[in-house]
Amino acid sequence: MAVVGKAGAAPRDRYAELLVVVVVIAALLVGWGVKAGAEARAVHIEDMGFRASYGQNWVREQPQQPEVLKITDPGSGARFQTTITVSRLDNAGPSQQVAVSLNQERAGDRQLYQILNGETIQWRGRETYRNDFAYVYVSPDLLNPAVPVVLHGVDYVFQHGAATYVITFLADEHVYDQAWGQFERFLRAFSPV
Repeated sequence: MAVVGKAGAAPRDRYAELLVVVVVIAALLVGWGVKAGAEARAVHIEDMGFRASYGQNWVREQPQQPEVLKITDPGSGARFQTTITVSRLDNAGPSQQVAVSLNQERAGDRQLYQILNGETIQWRGRETYRNDFAYVYVSPDLLNPAVPVVLHGVDYVFQHGAATYVITFLADEHVYDQAWGQFERFLRAFSPV
């Protein structure tokens, strides 16, 4: 009687195991290179009491008080350019109260303003009030009328010392989900000093 061993099994290929390790290391290095390249193309700012960075394709616009920073994405592919603003208010009171005041002010001058959600969250180790809202944007340009756009926005309201910061993100409802990633990158880079 013949003994049947593992003759049908293929011998281990040492080179295949080594190739898997090399491919994983190469993928990690490529990922790190892409991340480093994206960060190098960012615009870094450190003034107005905070540090932040945003994509180099964004345009820095003239802010209106109490805004200290306003940036827009002209390549957002929507009728309304995606916008991020940072406002600084001194001695404004609790974050939730500031958000309620913002909602009341906006409801008075924006069409069909709707509060979607408001909650206190933990963001970067601090208590922050998140205020989600939506409204219909009608272009004020009477010479070039455009179809109204539904905008979705969110405020992050938090206190740092005597100052209250309001970071607002606004985007056309159709591109909101795609633009959210850019806002998250801005939030990760934002730091009061």
